[in-house]
Amino acid sequence: MKTNHGTTLKNRTLGSIRALLFLCASFLIASSSFFTPAQASADRNANIQVYKLEGTQQELRKTLTTDDLNICTDFDDYTCQRLQTEQKKTKIECTGQTGNGGWIEKQISDVDRRCWVNLNLCYKARDVVVGQDAQGNAISVHFDDICVSLDGRDEQHAIPDFSVKFDPSENHAAGGDFSLCGSDDSGTHKEYCVWPVTDEDSAQNYAPVSARTSVDPDSGATSGLTGNTGDDMFRIDYGSKGFLEYLDNPSAGNRLKYLERTGGDTRPMMIPAGPKGTLNDYNNFINNPPSDVEVKNACYPVKAEVVCDISTLPDMPIPGVCGAAAYVGPGVYSHYNDIPNEHLCYVGDETAVSNYEGSYVTWKCLGKNGGDTSSTCRYTYSQDGQCGSSHLAYFDTKSALDSNNAYCAGGSAMAGAVSGEGPWFWTCGATGSQGNDAYCTAYDDDLDCDSFFENNTMVFVQDLSGSFADDISNTKNALNALFADPVFNEWSVGLTSTAGSDGSSSVYQKQLDWTDVSTGKSTILNKINGYGTTGSEDPIYAIYRAIQDFFPRADGRSGTIVMITDESDGNREDYLSKIKDKMDEHNLKLVVLVTSGVKSYYQNVLSNAGIEYDLETITSDSSNLAASLLSGLTKVNCENK
Repeated sequence: MKTNHGTTLKNRTLGSIRALLFLCASFLIASSSFFTPAQASADRNANIQVYKLEGTQQELRKTLTTDDLNICTDFDDYTCQRLQTEQKKTKIECTGQTGNGGWIEKQISDVDRRCWVNLNLCYKARDVVVGQDAQGNAISVHFDDICVSLDGRDEQHAIPDFSVKFDPSENHAAGGDFSLCGSDDSGTHKEYCVWPVTDEDSAQNYAPVSARTSVDPDSGATSGLTGNTGDDMFRIDYGSKGFLEYLDNPSAGNRLKYLERTGGDTRPMMIPAGPKGTLNDYNNFINNPPSDVEVKNACYPVKAEVVCDISTLPDMPIPGVCGAAAYVGPGVYSHYNDIPNEHLCYVGDETAVSNYEGSYVTWKCLGKNGGDTSSTCRYTYSQDGQCGSSHLAYFDTKSALDSNNAYCAGGSAMAGAVSGEGPWFWTCGATGSQGNDAYCTAYDDDLDCDSFFENNTMVFVQDLSGSFADDISNTKNALNALFADPVFNEWSVGLTSTAGSDGSSSVYQKQLDWTDVSTGKSTILNKINGYGTTGSEDPIYAIYRAIQDFFPRADGRSGTIVMITDESDGNREDYLSKIKDKMDEHNLKLVVLVTSGVKSYYQNVLSNAGIEYDLETITSDSSNLAASLLSGLTKVNCENK
């Protein structure tokens, strides 16, 4: 008994559980159906192909996309993103009023008429071409989208309301606006079209049985609504109904009407069709019909849809954005006046420029409609060359130097090939007409070049004679470029000359005492600003005098004498032995930068005197002076390990 009872209880329990699970499952199924969000009805436009009676309505529904917003499609420079909206609903109704084929929008209450909740209107991303590189490839600057949120926060971010756009149906007559009949031919009287209605539903669904004509094509018809009367009349038979479009009618409101013969005498009723021109008798009949004729307003076939069209963009504030000129490298434009206006500001108008005559120019771009002004825009006409990390580094072979592949930096490129057999020399070219090349060197592992950095003093014996006049500009440019290298920041420089910068024919003048490059570079360069008269010169004597005036230094540092000349005149060769003694005494180095015409002279006299030196050949206009000077300084200050 206990076992049976227990079994029965177990079965009842399982049955109860099954029933409960069934009820839960049923509830969940019902609940899932109950809580399913309501889906928006399908979009619906109006495409009415027939004439309609006054009072006819049709609902329109539209879920707008960016393709439906002319703000997104009709303004070439703009596009739209992140549209947030919901389905829009409204109705159209036939009233017979003039315009839009007799149709109007009949708004539905409690419908949000805003075209969207939020929309990002964006100034389109694009590439702006500013020129071509040396290979003929286009140089362009890419601009991303610049977006403003039209969220209705104020008038500048306003959201327009949607409207209904009415268009004629596809089968409307040429020149007839919304009409299926056509337009009035001037001078022709009694032009009309009739569309009989034969059953109760025909006001909504009927097929036109008559084309435009002044004579009813159904000439054999004995009943209905027709103008085939043989005179200036229309006829409507007992029980007939239809749409009559009278093209000649100057009264637009009476051009299209629905007529129905509702009772009275069963004989045909005649309707006056004139008089020609005013149609006053016809219009009087239509406006005051007899009791057994019902006249109603009517509408033409039509297409209608919900649209969001605007004629002008909102005055939304857009921040100013620097134009393409601010994002391209030097050399594209040689001067501010060469920059096209459209390259100054991508958005907005440029402000007045600053540093107009310098190596770069700056400006800002004003925002549109109160948008923020841009940060400072800058275009650099020229950019100095820049040595790469291989500069002043040690390598065991030229191949190792090549493998390091760090000759130039900062966007500059090598100008020419690498020279030397260790140390090695190369030039990193400037970009733009006002830039300076950078002159670079790397050392062989077998060399000790520490004295290049330790001695760091240099005295120039500069030819300022008349024959060197055309070299002065290049000489100053070369020193300006060389001194731009940070390695020369700790150097001190003295300046002497083989002719007077005051116009005298002196064979020697001390132009400038020790001056630090880091603080006095412009002073050094400005001193090389003239030349003396052509007369007796003696570069050898000038070297001796320079040593006398500048060495020994109080701090005990040795240094390098640099002579720059294209002359070999002089009668002071007896000073060569004195020069050698002084150089040995003060541990001085000598770099001779001369033109090819006097190269052999200095090689002979210096070598015969036992003076250690490095001679570099400079061009007739000293255009290679910077590279030659760096080469000379490196060679005299590097020793074999």
